[in-house]
Amino acid sequence: MKLTGVEKCLFPGTLEEAAEILEHEGDNAAVVGGGLGIITARESAPGTLIFLEKIPLKYIKKEQNHLKVGARTSLSEFMNSPVLEKYLSGKVRSAMEGISTHLIRNQITLGGAVAGRAPYSDIVTLLMALRAKVVLRGQAGQKILSIDEYYGDFQDIRRQYIIEEIQLPEYEGDFAFAMERFTRNATDITLLNMAVLVKIEIGKVEEASVTVGSRPEPAYRFPEGEEFLKGKALSEDLARLFEDFVREKVDVRGDFRISEDYRRHVSGVFARRIVESLGGAS
Repeated sequence: MKLTGVEKCLFPGTLEEAAEILEHEGDNAAVVGGGLGIITARESAPGTLIFLEKIPLKYIKKEQNHLKVGARTSLSEFMNSPVLEKYLSGKVRSAMEGISTHLIRNQITLGGAVAGRAPYSDIVTLLMALRAKVVLRGQAGQKILSIDEYYGDFQDIRRQYIIEEIQLPEYEGDFAFAMERFTRNATDITLLNMAVLVKIEIGKVEEASVTVGSRPEPAYRFPEGEEFLKGKALSEDLARLFEDFVREKVDVRGDFRISEDYRRHVSGVFARRIVESLGGAS
């Protein structure tokens, strides 16, 4: 833990005030939602810490065809919310139950996971597959971006805006979701993860959202995989074909934890398992 160099700890009462401080302090400031990102950072902390604990950003509600989650809502609070029980047949909740430990899920906030964009983050992979939106607050007012747009201009946006809320579309009808992750134990970082959302129309995949993370770079959308699934019926044959396709095409690398070949092999296994799971849900 390194918190050397901290000169000011500020506790604004509104998002507008927090955004004004961020704009004024620039790169010398960091926004603190739950605090885990700051205390585990390898670099020294910035001179100014902007704590959001006085701002009411802990909530979960259904509104305008979205699940709206305040940025300071912890993973545990989100996971245990009644609104998540039926969301995508409870598959998202089930996926989150395997992420890290109770203690860490109590500390990590949804906004912090998005803003931190850790390469090994399971939450980022999950939210990208679900096509989440990021609600931001800055000096220029409120802005809503898709999570892909947010990460497209990540560094500049982080300097100007504070995450206010994460929104998840309410998927109804023939949508199905599945996620796989590979880790040595609950407290270790994830070595690979993959999440897939599909819409089934007349027995075939009409839309697909495929993301892969901890590869070891940050999560990315896998467009070739999405195109591969479109127009095909979920079946055991498709599961085997998707396994081979992903193993050949997915963008993964090796690092000191596992080799590229092994990460590629596991990617294929995950692809097969996910299609089998989605087929069972359709």
